[in-house]
Amino acid sequence: MPVNVAGQPSKIGGVVASVAAWFVLAGGLATSAAVAAFFQWLVPAGVLGWAFGGIILFLTLAVSVPLLVGGGALRRAGALRQRQAAEATVMAIGTRNGGIVTAAQVGEALGVHETEAEALLTDLAKQGGEVRLEVDDDGRLFYTVGRGALPPQRLRIDGGRRVATDAEAETEQAAIDEAAAGRPQTRSRR
Repeated sequence: MPVNVAGQPSKIGGVVASVAAWFVLAGGLATSAAVAAFFQWLVPAGVLGWAFGGIILFLTLAVSVPLLVGGGALRRAGALRQRQAAEATVMAIGTRNGGIVTAAQVGEALGVHETEAEALLTDLAKQGGEVRLEVDDDGRLFYTVGRGALPPQRLRIDGGRRVATDAEAETEQAAIDEAAAGRPQTRSRR
């Protein structure tokens, strides 16, 4: 299903059910009050007006409350389906781009403004799943998608000075391990 259509039938159905429920509720309350008032006017000493008005009120609530609850559930189901389609689109863009996604790419694919795409990506990154927020050397934000995406470059800081990136640290550690293999028990620590 296309991303811009995902969840729309449920959302529209939810709105229609909610609007119908409010019309039924308003009409039923007005009818109940009118019938109760008429029969109380006709037979002031009796409870006939309250009985008929109460029956109409009960029927009104029996129809309108399920419509309101069902309409809300449909809208939530539509929003969830739309979110799932957006997440699938983000994953597809990440797969196509080697694990790297920008808000502009997602916004274009979803047909939304870049700020909405940024909010979606940030929310996905906060959930701690397969989307992670990264910053490149120029300070631009991008996201990595998928478990196989490249980890970000990190710097080790020692006393306020740059010591090494992850790659440099791994190379340095490999050299230390290689040297230690030739001299057991003399391995130095940093």
